[in-house]
Amino acid sequence: MKAAAFFTDHMIFQQNKDIVVWGEGSDGEEVTVLFNGKSAKGIVKDGEWEVRLAPVPAGTYEELVIECGSKKTVIKDIAVGEVWLASGQSNMEFLYKYDEERIPDEMIEEDDLLRFYDVPEACSVEQEKLGHFENYGFWRRWKDTDAKWFSAVGAYFGAKLRKELNVPVGIIGINWGGCNAIGWTSPERAAEHPELMEIVNEYEEFVKTLDMDEYNAANDEAAAKDPAEGQHFMDMFMMGRDMSDHFKEMFANPDPEAQKKSMLTMAVGPKNYRRPFGLYEFMLKKVRRAEVAGALWYQGEEDEIKRSEFYDISLGAVIDTFRDNFGKDMPFLAVQLPPFEGNFFALARKYPVIREKIEKVADTVPNVWCSCSTDCGHRTNIHPRNKRPVGERLGLLALKHVYGKDIEADSPILVKSERFGGKVVLTFSHASSGLCFKGTELKAFDVFAEEYHVLPDVTVKGDQIVIEDSAIASAEEITVKYARDNYSEPNLYAGNGLPVFPFECTLKK
Repeated sequence: MKAAAFFTDHMIFQQNKDIVVWGEGSDGEEVTVLFNGKSAKGIVKDGEWEVRLAPVPAGTYEELVIECGSKKTVIKDIAVGEVWLASGQSNMEFLYKYDEERIPDEMIEEDDLLRFYDVPEACSVEQEKLGHFENYGFWRRWKDTDAKWFSAVGAYFGAKLRKELNVPVGIIGINWGGCNAIGWTSPERAAEHPELMEIVNEYEEFVKTLDMDEYNAANDEAAAKDPAEGQHFMDMFMMGRDMSDHFKEMFANPDPEAQKKSMLTMAVGPKNYRRPFGLYEFMLKKVRRAEVAGALWYQGEEDEIKRSEFYDISLGAVIDTFRDNFGKDMPFLAVQLPPFEGNFFALARKYPVIREKIEKVADTVPNVWCSCSTDCGHRTNIHPRNKRPVGERLGLLALKHVYGKDIEADSPILVKSERFGGKVVLTFSHASSGLCFKGTELKAFDVFAEEYHVLPDVTVKGDQIVIEDSAIASAEEITVKYARDNYSEPNLYAGNGLPVFPFECTLKK
């Protein structure tokens, strides 16, 4: 008998829900779990066991004991509070040590009740066996050298909840840089959508073309490599350094055998993290029995070129998958992709479409909310290093919509556009504190009278923007756009400091 890897010292359980403990063993074995003076038993069936105990109040507890025959496992320093998943790709994976506001280890203000568990990155059995997971798969506390291993977004989000709720907060990092949405989707949910099944069918057809002996050998060799070999490169890449020379050298390797291995490790086959269902099977399911308060989501960059037009479907299937595993009404908080122009390694062509699709899901799917990040981007770095506003805005959404706090948490959204002669009036929701722009002029704001770009007088007043120009009166059609490019530097805010969501509207005569 053994408990799942999730159960280590310093772990956190979700308050107001059952205490769930699980693991593996031999069929027929009896497992007893003792916690907070209570005990419950379970029997191993089909190699797995699960034990549930009644909820306990938020706080700290000395130990959790798991017994099976003469074998006894003791997990120490347990906390109970609020537990959230932090999922997506590299901007959610982005470690606190890369953040521009990182505090040096020796100066950090320790918080023993802000904790983080990072699910090891694996999408095949061989990766689980061969991979190096020394820095993952156990609970860390926000203190000294451990803090730098937190997801930066998760850390800022968790700190916000700690301050406002005054209970322990645990973040479960379940993410992989460069992943796509289909990787986190279950086969059952993908089967509901022709668009997603087309991805699955393309994958299956491609796998038929692979020489599996060569493919397996190359990928198993890559999985067994010590990650320290590439850590310096990863650190520089995540810090936004210019890596073009490195990539050029890597892709121009004159060694045919090395090139072949490199191509095989990037091929989307059965051991690649971008394959359908891989991250669902080997990462999400590792913690699916855990009770959680909700999920954070920061992803879409990998889907933006070929799959942007149906990203709302992809994201909806991900949400359904998460809710199938963690509860049908689980709150889901998504980050709208920030501005990005592109660089040598990563393109940016359809970010506005992805942003629009994320908003659409938030508008149409219950218990889903979207955080605006128009001021959290970088022109050439796909990994912006200012993660504080991202995490804290997610925290605001959770405090209002999940925990019922009477606060302003939602960014303004265009809800009405009207035309009066030579004037256009735009009205916004969530702008009771008024609208304002930072600086001397409103940026990333374009007005077109038919196909002609005009420069009107623009006035921001209360929850409205008033646009006036003589060309507006005579034009058959007026189009107004705000922050609708891959990269822009928008500066329109609510009076409370939350940025306005991108928008586009067309008004006919």
